[in-house]
Amino acid sequence: MRNSCKKALYTLLTASCLSLCSINQSYALSAQPAQAQTAITAANPSASKSEPKSAPLHIEDTNFRFRILQDAKLDMVGGQWRTIEGQFGFIWFAGSGGIARYDGYNIKVYRHDPKDPQSLSGNYVSDLELDNRGNLWVATRWGLNRYDYASDTFERFEHDPNDDNTVAHSYVWNVMADSRGDLWLGTNGGLDHFSPKSGQFTHYKHDTTNTNSLAANSVWTIFEDKQGIIWIGTEKNGLNSFDQQTNTFTHYPSIAQDPTTLSHFSVLAIYEDNQDRLWVGTNDGLNRLNRKTGKFKRYSNDPSNPKSISGNIVRGILQDQKGRLWFATDGAGVSVYNASSDDFKQYIHSESSTNGLLNNKTRSIYEDSSGGLWIGHFPAGISVLDQYATAFSNYQHNPVDPNSLGNSDVLSAREDKSGNLWIGTEQGLNYLNRRTGKITRYNHDPEDPTSLQANPVLYVWEDSKANIWVGTWGGGMSRFESETGTFKRYPALNAKEARTFFEDSSGYLWVGTENGISRYDAKNNRFKHYTHNPDDNTTLLQLGVNAIFEDSNQKFWVGSDTGFTLMDRAAGTLPATPTTLITRQALAQATLPLLLRTAPGTCG
Repeated sequence: MRNSCKKALYTLLTASCLSLCSINQSYALSAQPAQAQTAITAANPSASKSEPKSAPLHIEDTNFRFRILQDAKLDMVGGQWRTIEGQFGFIWFAGSGGIARYDGYNIKVYRHDPKDPQSLSGNYVSDLELDNRGNLWVATRWGLNRYDYASDTFERFEHDPNDDNTVAHSYVWNVMADSRGDLWLGTNGGLDHFSPKSGQFTHYKHDTTNTNSLAANSVWTIFEDKQGIIWIGTEKNGLNSFDQQTNTFTHYPSIAQDPTTLSHFSVLAIYEDNQDRLWVGTNDGLNRLNRKTGKFKRYSNDPSNPKSISGNIVRGILQDQKGRLWFATDGAGVSVYNASSDDFKQYIHSESSTNGLLNNKTRSIYEDSSGGLWIGHFPAGISVLDQYATAFSNYQHNPVDPNSLGNSDVLSAREDKSGNLWIGTEQGLNYLNRRTGKITRYNHDPEDPTSLQANPVLYVWEDSKANIWVGTWGGGMSRFESETGTFKRYPALNAKEARTFFEDSSGYLWVGTENGISRYDAKNNRFKHYTHNPDDNTTLLQLGVNAIFEDSNQKFWVGSDTGFTLMDRAAGTLPATPTTLITRQALAQATLPLLLRTAPGTCG
């Protein structure tokens, strides 16, 4: 389940265009129906709590590509504040209208029910956290909640003004699990320490008579560094650090006349990178603390400098598994820090880009266990960057660009021996010269018998002599004549749907069609057809053939919608015996492992 969640999620992100990776091997893409996309947004004032990884702090000169997620059920939980990966690979989304759980296939929404004491204590969810025991904690405007996986219910920890051993205030903005498994809560009534083991709350509040107390009671964000120091960001009184040994707080205020102090008194995000640098995001600029001197270096947006941070309201900070340090800014997209030059690369939403951010109101960043990066937006939505995204280039139809695909509904693709691509779509064949980037379109012309015989291209195949064979829906098969740029048609196939091709070790070209399977002898220009006969169990399972393969032992397999059989090419029979016939029903009931032989570097 842990990996299937991300796998299913990335499947939902596949657009109806072609994304191609620079891998030097042939492949084919099967047509897939358009699917609904899935989404979240986040606007938590706290930073991501993922542990920084021990990778160099740098960025590559990379143009990241993002996918936008949308789903009606996620809209039910409203503007979202936090994303987190919980037990069993579940992805959880927190919003102003509840929380949603995604298992890779379905979304379940959890909301407050006044008649159910085991529902959420309130719908406005400001934060989520996972402790070292795997417990999911939920911070709301009506107290704290702990999710019970076994019963699918919530245990509430609510404020009681008559009981000092409860959460200090109903408004719980932030929950952070420390290295010992205890919880720290940022509330409108101060900082709370909670021991789940003992059930004991300890409250830390601002005391006007004690300069070593908490600077203010409105706590927005909390972070624990590698040394076990607790850092607290307040709404109006800057940054605090808490020494658990002495039980005292150190204040880091914002002083307008002193540029070595915090750039603003409202602290939104705190993060320690893998170089032990402490970064602080505020309502007006980013700051980096020199712990030896207690002084800050400020980073702010400079409209005349494209290498400055993209915006000044910094709500999210994260260092990913590759060592890249990300900053989410409210209203100005995201920025990635480059330590070697002490500057930033900006990623800003563009209306003309199909691979950019959803919008510029980015409010949180989260990285899952597979390296998927989730960037939350306001008022809704999320942009997702996975670890493979930058290896892909997208090709799709652009009605004003003749050097684009003729159609975005891609049914098949083939890389030829020259490394160029043949791309079959619903509306014709496209040839992509990878060196020049030029795309040539081939379409059906009813007045031209040398044109493509039909526009929907189901399959493209290159044989051992570098001939390109094209299978279409409605027009059968043809061969591309490279010298003239025309097509030779083969009406003797006696089929309208050339679904698949395969050249066997003897040099015969096999074609799977709606009428069965046909063998083409190019030397003699002859076809031999094999079809289905319900009264003869040595024939095909059914007429439609979708897959053909010869394995390394020269066994010949033929696949249809109802199963696949092992064909005896010498006898021209397909004996349907228990050892050679495998159907969907048999696969579903099988108790023995099924081994599929695949090419190196591929998987099924």
